[in-house]
Amino acid sequence: MQRDDNISIPLEDRMKARLVEYQAGTSAYLSADNFPWQVGAVLMVAATILWGVVLIGNVDANSTSIGLWLVSLIFSVWYLYANHNRQIYLMMLRTLAEIESEFGMEFNRRFWKTEDLKNPELNLAPTRYEYVLRFPRGHQLNCAFYILGSLGGPVAACVLGTGPGSALVVAVIITIATITIAHVSNHFATVRLRKEKDTTSPTSG
Repeated sequence: MQRDDNISIPLEDRMKARLVEYQAGTSAYLSADNFPWQVGAVLMVAATILWGVVLIGNVDANSTSIGLWLVSLIFSVWYLYANHNRQIYLMMLRTLAEIESEFGMEFNRRFWKTEDLKNPELNLAPTRYEYVLRFPRGHQLNCAFYILGSLGGPVAACVLGTGPGSALVVAVIITIATITIAHVSNHFATVRLRKEKDTTSPTSG
């Protein structure tokens, strides 16, 4: 469906719509940011219980390996989903920054780097203050949490001698492959600026 540029929307209604969009976007990105940690906490509790059964219980080597690989795979799915969520809410923050620039608000834009705000391609207004976040950041903690959940059991099995070394080798391969996929996915995730062009179609006749 093409937009009808002949329809004139009152300025006041457009401002109200943008503010509603801003409120909805703020709520959505906070939920997207918190959800992976809520799910991750449940996964870690379940993984700890499974580790206890596999590492302490009288379980054969094959069952131990399968149990540890299963935990690594589940955490891999969680990490990829958390990475996907991060891409979404970063793009949400871009939209929120645009709305803040329109209305002179600075709540989210203060977390942007000054040089990014001055980038003419972004078309964002600079802020009076800049909030500088130090290490570690959320996505770095996600990665550390994933490595702990994916490799914690296999490492403990090797140290305690309750599992074969192959369990750790396979878990390491799974972990490296997952982190590589997430990194490549982040690299190709972009916000494309679409410039409006004159698309007036010629009249038939």
